Amino acid sequence: MQSGVFESSRGTVAARWVVTDREGGYSQPPYSSLNLASHVGDAPLAVAANRSVLASALDVPSDRLVFPGLIHSSDVGIVDAPIGLFPNVDVLVTSTRNIGLVTMGADCVPLLAVDPEAKVALVAHIGWRGAGDGIVETILTSLVNAGATVKRTQFILGPSICGECYHVDEERRQHVLNVLPGAGRRDAQGLDLRDGIAAEVRAAHAAVKTIGGCTAEDPLLFSHRRDGVTGRQAAAVVLV
Repeated sequence: MQSGVFESSRGTVAARWVVTDREGGYSQPPYSSLNLASHVGDAPLAVAANRSVLASALDVPSDRLVFPGLIHSSDVGIVDAPIGLFPNVDVLVTSTRNIGLVTMGADCVPLLAVDPEAKVALVAHIGWRGAGDGIVETILTSLVNAGATVKRTQFILGPSICGECYHVDEERRQHVLNVLPGAGRRDAQGLDLRDGIAAEVRAAHAAVKTIGGCTAEDPLLFSHRRDGVTGRQAAAVVLV
């Protein structure tokens, strides 16, 4: 697990962030051990305990975590209360303090974004379908609509599958590359969504950094493509 803060230009902390891996939780194989997802077949009590670990690391109560529905869409949920689950969206945005926004993945890209001056936070779950449907542009537009300025927004991209490990059929590949050409630079048959997203964020003149490596290559990370039945790691942020 890694954690840190988003700071304003004055050096004040605007938000805290956490990016998890497999370690430090209560789930049993094949979900061992810090699985944060309730929809993968893991024991509900173990997931609840793991979410308490995440909440503690983010320094918010467990009942103030909000999760997106994760349906591989490009739809956005505006969060102004700790509702627990925001169904049917893959992007959450808030300007409300002390609500932990959480996104999950096991190969897809988890994205965090904060404008520390405007106090706007966003999380997103980005797979090939959302990427090809223009979710990065949706994210940038959602930030602006919420009062953020893209150029001063700070982005974090969590662990995801790399282009060498993520080979797809040519139709799917072209669907993504039409929108994110930078996703195809590593491998002639593969897609590296994180590379493509990072390139688009930099093209918008915003700062972006990556946390963690390839999910398929690192045994300390959950990977659906590698393992099939498995858990989900998380990336989370809270405005302070």
